[in-house]
Amino acid sequence: MATKLAYRDGGKTSEEGISRLLSRFVTEDGVFGDNDLLVTENDTPNNQVKVAVGDIVIGKDSPLAGISDYYYHGWVPTAELVTIDSNTSGSSRIDAIVAYVDKSLVDNSSNDNPGVLKFKDVNGTSTAPSDATIQSSVGSGNPWVLLGTISVPNGFASITNANITDRRPKTSSLYRIVSDISQDFVASGSLPSTSANLTTTLPSIRAYVGGQIVTKSAISKTFTASKDTYVDIPKTAKPTMTDDYTYTAVSNGAGEPALASGSLRLYKVVTNASAITSVTDLRKTKPTGTNQINPLAITEALSDPVS
Repeated sequence: MATKLAYRDGGKTSEEGISRLLSRFVTEDGVFGDNDLLVTENDTPNNQVKVAVGDIVIGKDSPLAGISDYYYHGWVPTAELVTIDSNTSGSSRIDAIVAYVDKSLVDNSSNDNPGVLKFKDVNGTSTAPSDATIQSSVGSGNPWVLLGTISVPNGFASITNANITDRRPKTSSLYRIVSDISQDFVASGSLPSTSANLTTTLPSIRAYVGGQIVTKSAISKTFTASKDTYVDIPKTAKPTMTDDYTYTAVSNGAGEPALASGSLRLYKVVTNASAITSVTDLRKTKPTGTNQINPLAITEALSDPVS
């Protein structure tokens, strides 16, 4: 027989069988509730940070982990502490706090695989660690999600909330709704600002792109001088600080270039020789072509996911 059925007690179900149903309802990895796995200072600030209780799915969209179509559901019943490595480098650094699945610890000795969901402080430099650095730190093939970044002062004694930036993506269980949307759109996220130099911050964004709900944290970007640069977000963008936007630069005043494949156009950034002089909004902020669905309801739901 070629048919299959997930049946746990008295039967035998593989990793695929357990994950398959979840993968039909979840469209990206991340936390469920607004405060799930939120990283904050310890109750008495010291060299540790606290990861709040809550639920998370990790897997399919995790950068560089080699995971295909599997989501892992993890939960934190009591707050966890993560120790921040000392800093004697002489300058501040930016660390990443990540949640990851240590698949080497999975066995059948205890229910719910205690300790397989882990948290780690991954050291950066003057910038946050890259996806490749994080993947190397948590182990090849282990999926992970970025929870936050921490500004770690030289010689610090304690970490406070002022040092912590929340980077958690939110998962979506709205597949049955958004699958009826026939046009991509931005659910939330503002425009970057003009600048006296060529560097600005691309704001955080949450968008529906090609059947995927895509989230990105705010990142810094330096644009090419004397160009009109069109910024697109691809459906493959990951919820990390890695810059995986698509940029198409043309001469000032030239016609608009073609949209990058599998992407949503966001804005045009215009520069002169030394500054960002204007930003033109090219976002679609409402879905169209829906099948008997109120677009305002979808937009509201996407910006405040079901928890």
